[in-house]
Amino acid sequence: MSVCDFGALSIDKEKGLPVVDEEKCTSCGACVNICPRGLFEVRPLKDKRVFVACKNTQKGGVAKKNCKVACIGCSKCKRTCDIDEVVVENSLSYISPKIDADKYGIDLVKCCPTKAIVGINLEENKE
Repeated sequence: MSVCDFGALSIDKEKGLPVVDEEKCTSCGACVNICPRGLFEVRPLKDKRVFVACKNTQKGGVAKKNCKVACIGCSKCKRTCDIDEVVVENSLSYISPKIDADKYGIDLVKCCPTKAIVGINLEENKE
């Protein structure tokens, strides 16, 4: 937490995971460079976003045993949205920041059985 000169990092006491305060973050990358587990990635700040909130590369059962919301590499996201912006590698899904959150976000969030895929400011189309 001390690496951030802007006070943007804290630990969620309930989950024990780092949290970034987007209001304070300047995207300097200090957290990316120092984190031994590779938990951080500088992404463009968009109003609507979808991403995998997990970096655990353990295989499904082991990952799930260690974390109830771990990505288990099931590939449902890849099958739901078969485009280059969704990749499953080393038992872990990755959603590129280039993905169109309006077009694919809701479906990606809904298809994830562990809720490792998170959507920010996504709304279902009201028809």
